[in-house]
Amino acid sequence: MKRHLWSTIVYVVRNQEHYLVRYWLLIFLLGGLPVVSAQIFNAPQPAPNQNLGGGSTAWSAICASSSFNDYWVNFTWNPPVVNASNEFVLELSNADGNFDNPIELDRVTDKNTSFDFYFQFTFPQNLGGEGFKMRVRGTSPAIISPESGAFPMYFLDVNNGINIRPLGQENFGNGTVQACEGQGATLEAYNLQEAEVRTYNWYRNGTVLSEKGSTLQVLESGTYATELDYGSCAGSGNTLSNQIQVTLGTRFGVLINPPQKSALCPGELLSLQANTTNPALTYTWYKDNNPLTPPTVGGFSFEIDASQANFSGNYQVEVVGTGVCLERSPEQVISDAAEYVVNRNNPEKLLLLPENSALLEIETDAIGANIQWYRDNELLAGAQSTTLEVLYGQAGEYFARVSLTGDCDGVFKDSEITQVTLPAELQATIGYVGNYVSCEVTNATLGIIQVMALDTAGIAYEVTSDLKDLIAWEWYQQSSLYSDIAGPELMVFNSFDSGDFKVTGQIDNYLIESNILPVQLSSGEDVVLEASAYNFCDPVGAITLQVGQDIAGSEYTWFFEGQVLNASEGQIQVTEPGTYEVWRYRGECPAFSNQITLTRTTPNLINIEPSTTFELFQGNTQVFTATGGESYLWLDAENNPLGVDAAFSVSAPGTYRVIATINGCEVSKTITVNAVESVQIPNVVSANGDGVNDLWIIPGMYSGQSEVKITIYNAIGQAVFQTYNYQNNWPSSGLGIAGRSEVFYYKISEQDKTIRQGTITVIR
Repeated sequence: MKRHLWSTIVYVVRNQEHYLVRYWLLIFLLGGLPVVSAQIFNAPQPAPNQNLGGGSTAWSAICASSSFNDYWVNFTWNPPVVNASNEFVLELSNADGNFDNPIELDRVTDKNTSFDFYFQFTFPQNLGGEGFKMRVRGTSPAIISPESGAFPMYFLDVNNGINIRPLGQENFGNGTVQACEGQGATLEAYNLQEAEVRTYNWYRNGTVLSEKGSTLQVLESGTYATELDYGSCAGSGNTLSNQIQVTLGTRFGVLINPPQKSALCPGELLSLQANTTNPALTYTWYKDNNPLTPPTVGGFSFEIDASQANFSGNYQVEVVGTGVCLERSPEQVISDAAEYVVNRNNPEKLLLLPENSALLEIETDAIGANIQWYRDNELLAGAQSTTLEVLYGQAGEYFARVSLTGDCDGVFKDSEITQVTLPAELQATIGYVGNYVSCEVTNATLGIIQVMALDTAGIAYEVTSDLKDLIAWEWYQQSSLYSDIAGPELMVFNSFDSGDFKVTGQIDNYLIESNILPVQLSSGEDVVLEASAYNFCDPVGAITLQVGQDIAGSEYTWFFEGQVLNASEGQIQVTEPGTYEVWRYRGECPAFSNQITLTRTTPNLINIEPSTTFELFQGNTQVFTATGGESYLWLDAENNPLGVDAAFSVSAPGTYRVIATINGCEVSKTITVNAVESVQIPNVVSANGDGVNDLWIIPGMYSGQSEVKITIYNAIGQAVFQTYNYQNNWPSSGLGIAGRSEVFYYKISEQDKTIRQGTITVIR
């Protein structure tokens, strides 16, 4: 029953996948099958090409190419079902079957309920080997199948016959190579890209050799060919090359007999001869690897004619014949004795400087030759070395002649001409030596920076190191000789010497004049500004400002509040308060003074507390305090002295004055004190008829005001008096007082709003 049910389920799964869940549920309900705990993946297997209807056979090796690269594998697995997000990935190992870095061949996402399906893939074009394996990896859940068996797999990027040739030859020629025994020949593959990095199968007489590189060293006679090594797919590539027939012959060591001489003079003849003179052998003569003669039987000698142009070079003879391998001799160098080198080692033009000399030099590879120097085409006696010293005054055109001796007597070569001239003009440039900043340093050093010599064409040459210390220099300031000290450097160390400097020089008949260089030095002195006073008194006076030490020859610029004043002496008179300073000039550089601030003494400098106008209530006393002065004097309106302290008490209205002393100046301020009625409301009335304090007198701001209501209550809260426009007339004589005194209450209101209230004690 269980076997029958399982078969039914598999059939349904394969043919109607969407019923899968229902049947598995049925299985578990029946309880007839064990629960499967995990999916089982099987190893992928080669499959027939499904694009061909599946009728082909499964592949056993992959031999892919640009014309065919379509391969299939079959994959099966067992339930339970994988997750809906699962993907099946077909992976490829490396050529040794290792999956450390697998290559993805194909990926499918729609077979999560199909237990038997195919992958389709193309083989990567950069791979090849005999031991590739495959596996399938699931992503959800993560499961990896067993590995497949190992298969040969190659991509055949070349699938046509290749070519081989003797190494270095243009092509394979007639397909034959003659080589010497023990020396052999080298064959190479050459008509495909990256030939040197590929792997090959080499064959001799149809037998495969062990060599795998793009070249083959041949040491045996035979027929040779090669093909690209595609392993098991080698036959599918059809890359078998052309054949080369290699024949090895006897090597006897061909040489050119040592000639009588190896350097020929113009017109000479020289015969070269091979060391073997077999008339049956074929000889070919070469110069610089180019054939001089056609292959000639018995042509074992060759004559060199030195009258022919370009006869010098490297000569060889090549020999071949029956039983003899093709062999070329070592090179024999034949040179032209007249082909020696004469080089000029000095510049084409040289300036001959005063009190100096110039050195001319040549080099030559001529052996045993004579050297002779000429000036202006005239032979210089005794000048027969590779060098020649030219002294001052010996200007001209120089060259050296190198002449051969012996068999080549009369052959010579001249060096290139050297033009030795005297300068047309000498020029000097002066500059600052060391750190110089105008008006910031107290001394400066000037020096010769550069000396230039100009030739007749106006071309300048630097000759500083040659002439600077040989020229007699004189220094000038403002066109006047500055110092009798001569030399290439000058120190200026006094600010009075600021100005424009230049230098002149003389050597031989040359007069030299430099550029002009300005020098502006700081005096390094402090200018002290002094004042006869620091404060102006009223009425306006004058204060004298002057520098502490007036140095003769100095000029001054005065400043007031940063503005230039019309003054240039070391002393001025000023009448305005503010900040003053002065700059002293000795040359172009100023020395700066300290700043002095002058003030003016005015009444504003005195402060009166609480104020200069005061309202004094009757019966009160007010203390006034003065600040800002050094001493004080208080006076009344008649200038009578009242006090000398900073504080002064006033108890009566009137006009008062204080005189304060500041910096020797007197300033005054007036204080006005006005009388003011009291705003206090009395709380005691002695109504005894003595005429003093008999009535309740209140301030005028409340009495006699039509809008102000006065109400007075007795001790039990009864209003005993109420009126507007109060006339300071309460209490009246008719008010009865029970005892010696009685307390009343008052309320002062305006527009029904109470503004003051309190008690009044009436005493009899």
